[in-house]
Amino acid sequence: IRAGAFTRVLRERDEFVASRGGVIACLNHDVNRVFSRQGSGTLKLRETSTSLRAVMELPDNSFGEYVFDGVKRGDFTTMSFSFTVLADDFTPYRDGILRDIIEIESLFDVSVTTWGAYATTTVTAVSPSIAAADGVSEAEMAAMLVTQETNDALAAGHRMYACVEMARMRAVEEGIPVVRVAGSGISGVVDPLGRVTGKLGLGQTGFLDVALPRPLVQKTLYSVYGSIIFLVMVFAFLTIGIIIKSDPKQDYR
Repeated sequence: IRAGAFTRVLRERDEFVASRGGVIACLNHDVNRVFSRQGSGTLKLRETSTSLRAVMELPDNSFGEYVFDGVKRGDFTTMSFSFTVLADDFTPYRDGILRDIIEIESLFDVSVTTWGAYATTTVTAVSPSIAAADGVSEAEMAAMLVTQETNDALAAGHRMYACVEMARMRAVEEGIPVVRVAGSGISGVVDPLGRVTGKLGLGQTGFLDVALPRPLVQKTLYSVYGSIIFLVMVFAFLTIGIIIKSDPKQDYR
């Protein structure tokens, strides 16, 4: 799924979906087991440069407790979504075909799942008491996390260390922790300030037992504006260059 694929549908909203209360959040795509909805303000969706994020406020009933406890215990570990495609592309890849989804046409639901179609998705439960302790709402303190599962054998030598630094940069850009799992490569946990709080070095085997850093409460400029900042800077420098170049030459002799 290409970066920006959800931009239009989140901005404009599908008329059919909007007329029925917006996108829903449910369990395993079961519309009879809904626990959040855009129309009620209990589901908030946001696209970043790397992911679609959903903040879901669970109902205060037995079903909400069931979902919360299931996520907390690890019974539900992944996320999925139901959608239709407006634009895509197909290219040969190894022994098959690679589908590149360019733009989403309609988004119907986001689901907490037992076995998600995308293994790299994550879901985390945050207790209201934790959010209240910091004086912010549960939605604002919803756990956000980037996971990077990779085979560093494909990036041998100095490129391997460059990939680790890129993970640190991603954490700082988005203001959220990054967990990197790299097989026999370099694995670790990075906090939103780019500090490595746990690490397994090259060729080391084992596990990390470290606390997962909390995301920043305030959004970073990059998470809000993405690459627009870079494009504005490029435009500004080009404009300055054109202005300087257009000045008549002066003889200072």
